[in-house]
Amino acid sequence: MDDSNKRDYDTMCESNATTIAKDENTNNSNNSSSNSESVALTTKESVVLLASSEATTSYETVSANNSNCTTTTTATITNTAEIKEKKQKKDKNNNTTTTTTTTTIVATKKKKGTASNLELVDQHLTESEKETVGKLRDEIKPVLDDFEENGLILTNIFTAYIQPKKANIFIKKYDSLFESQEEFIHLKKIKKAADSSNLQMLVCSQDSFPNLLDFIQCNSDNDNQQEQKDSVIMVNGGLSQENLTGDQLKVLEFLNSIEIFRISVEKVPKFPPLLYEHWEDWNYRVWPCIFRVHYFSTPLITSLDSDTLLKTKYFMEKAIEQAKIAQSLGHKPIGAVLVDPETKKIIQTSYDETNVSPISNNNQSFTMTPCISHCSMLIINKLAQSQIQDISKDIVEQKNSNIDDKDHAVSEQDITSNDILSYVNNGQYLANSYHLYLTKEPCIMCSMALVHSRIKRVVYGSSSRDGGLGSYLKIHTMKSLNHHFEVYKNVLKQECDSLSDSLDAS
Repeated sequence: MDDSNKRDYDTMCESNATTIAKDENTNNSNNSSSNSESVALTTKESVVLLASSEATTSYETVSANNSNCTTTTTATITNTAEIKEKKQKKDKNNNTTTTTTTTTIVATKKKKGTASNLELVDQHLTESEKETVGKLRDEIKPVLDDFEENGLILTNIFTAYIQPKKANIFIKKYDSLFESQEEFIHLKKIKKAADSSNLQMLVCSQDSFPNLLDFIQCNSDNDNQQEQKDSVIMVNGGLSQENLTGDQLKVLEFLNSIEIFRISVEKVPKFPPLLYEHWEDWNYRVWPCIFRVHYFSTPLITSLDSDTLLKTKYFMEKAIEQAKIAQSLGHKPIGAVLVDPETKKIIQTSYDETNVSPISNNNQSFTMTPCISHCSMLIINKLAQSQIQDISKDIVEQKNSNIDDKDHAVSEQDITSNDILSYVNNGQYLANSYHLYLTKEPCIMCSMALVHSRIKRVVYGSSSRDGGLGSYLKIHTMKSLNHHFEVYKNVLKQECDSLSDSLDAS
């Protein structure tokens, strides 16, 4: 799409609807004046204008003072001496020297992607490490909330064709009737119609008012299609409105209060664009959208630096080592390591102790599979035991610091569970800020245990049919829970899958 169409789309919003009408009048007056030209510059583009020393230039600067107001200032420079004088003053104030020979408009573009920045960071890596990082970026996937994984999904809306000069009035009327339109919060209300000089204004979704066209009638008896296209239409008051909802009645009230020329059905994005690349595509190709920075429930792989990815691979290799220990002992080959990301040190290690083969005892064969034998439960239990010991030592030191008589000194055996609980309730969480690396996706029970332990990030290699972090449920993204954490999958997936397949682990 060419630059003029893009500029049209970018300016099609509530705050500059009046400006569109003014520009139309300005263009008509400029046709009779051959010594001036108009250039509209928005604050969105951060424009630098270098005026020609021989030309007489007229330009408009449009600046938005707030979201509901647009102020247009027109400045006309007809004297080359004034141009030079103003340029010299500007150069003097900015301590810069500028040579003005042509009229140049420089618009700021979007920031460079992270790829170039990553290349600078990766300069210290060897070729082998760079190759490893590239494979990890291709394999590792964040486990996102369902709505974050949506691409371009289209839905139908009704649009009304209106005159540009009255767009601002109609928008105010629309906003007064529909105070909150959460369904269309990501869409701009108007855009330029492709087949006419009118604007298309968003009215409502087709799903919310499927029989809207039954209430619309043309206010002209002319059978000519072109003339009917430009005729004002109105709401058909002869149809019963008893079964209509409150919002549907508001739609009819709105359409009845404005002058519209046509009602049409358009396809628009159903969900907001979460990435700038999506917005850039949808905004110009489908319908003008509003882009808001979105913080994903789990940061995308592009936000992770190479050192983090290499450490992720290293810690998953350690988890695989634990899984092989479990396999050698006849347990399910699932391993885990708990890591402090600040120090990049392993805090705890564990492997699954669920028996996969019967145990013989007094000529009886049975299989022991207690809940606590799951890998995630074991590593949380080990962490809790180690923290209880550390907390007990801290409490002993605090109590003994106030005792002068060593005969009355407190030992760890004197510490009660209430002492430990009071210490924990002061803000000490079990796995707060830690990262857990698992060879296999945890089950639903273990996933809930990770929620209660306040884990910060979980990374696993192989998915599980009944897994709670992506396969069957996404417990880490549930809005009803009071803690959420990041989840990545497919780290060394091939190696982890081979472990699970070896004993058909589930």
